Amino acid sequence: MAIYYDIRDELVIQDGLLFRGDRLVVPKTLRKRMLQNLHSSHQGIELTLRRARETIYWPSMKSDIKDFTSKCETCVSYSTRQQKETLISHDVPDRPWAKISTDLFDLDHKNYMVTVDYFSGFFEIDRL
Repeated sequence: MAIYYDIRDELVIQDGLLFRGDRLVVPKTLRKRMLQNLHSSHQGIELTLRRARETIYWPSMKSDIKDFTSKCETCVSYSTRQQKETLISHDVPDRPWAKISTDLFDLDHKNYMVTVDYFSGFFEIDRL
């Protein structure tokens, strides 16, 4: 397989499956199904790429995902409505804990609060 020659040192066979590092190498016959699963939430090209890069690999995966996503009828019909928001920058504080951010979430029917320090990026998660 010449297409894998450049990454041959990164490939490992485990339990009969081919991996590149910790990502599964998807055979050509399953790529369309993987594309459909990755893009099932219609979150756009970037999120689909991010989801794919975390778990799977195949040569030309990036271009295949871009092509598949750009042809998605659902995404195309809503693309003009999904404008990117302009970034609103903020002043970075000059000392720790001068500015914080909080958010609430639940996991397994338990409520949590995450607090993040803008200065250091340190975060803390507390169960409520």
